[in-house]
Amino acid sequence: MIDFALVSGHRFTDTNKALQYQVTAAESDDGSASETGFADAFGAWCVFAVPLRPELDAFGNVKAACEAAVIDGADERTVIGTRDVRVSKYAQDLKPGETVFLNAYGSRLKLGAKQVGLNAGGGFLSFDIEAKKVGLCGIPASPGAAAPYLAIDTESIGLVSKTGAASVAVKGNSATISGASISLSAGRVDLGKGASEPMVTYSMVMQLLAQLAARGIVVTPPAPGRRVFVPMGG
Repeated sequence: MIDFALVSGHRFTDTNKALQYQVTAAESDDGSASETGFADAFGAWCVFAVPLRPELDAFGNVKAACEAAVIDGADERTVIGTRDVRVSKYAQDLKPGETVFLNAYGSRLKLGAKQVGLNAGGGFLSFDIEAKKVGLCGIPASPGAAAPYLAIDTESIGLVSKTGAASVAVKGNSATISGASISLSAGRVDLGKGASEPMVTYSMVMQLLAQLAARGIVVTPPAPGRRVFVPMGG
């Protein structure tokens, strides 16, 4: 027979750290705390998450607790499922045929009909099966704030900064980098497929100017990002 009970306590066994529940009737004779007091009487093995502690009123009576579906047998109740109305608000968007795994803090894994999503702390990893898109968003600094975002579809990959002012897009045989400032930090930067075409850096230009100055050719050192004109024939 399947019955419903309240989870009033839990523990891990000493040998293999298996999680065990202590359950009691969902409705006791007098509703007092003594009916849900902790005692050394537990249900059988289970693989469910540790439940939230029961909430008591001013008189010590249980007013809210995790509920458990149990099977009575051999003078013991075996937990086969749990639910808690205190955290069920995180699963209110479920539709028939969908499943969600969630905790009391809003983190959850939703297995939907056309979407699968993992959410934690405001960041998420989402799979949109119908649109064939995968999205990854970082955890925002504060609730509702923006965060860096990565999007992948069947043709392209895009990376957008927190403010949206900088981005990287890769599609087909082209790649585009956008931003108010783009920096490359490397000992050597080569441009060209299968070719060696070194890019002239500011430090390389300054070395060249030092060589020219040693030969008596005076050139005003350029500022980074500005062009420099060197006299020819010196």
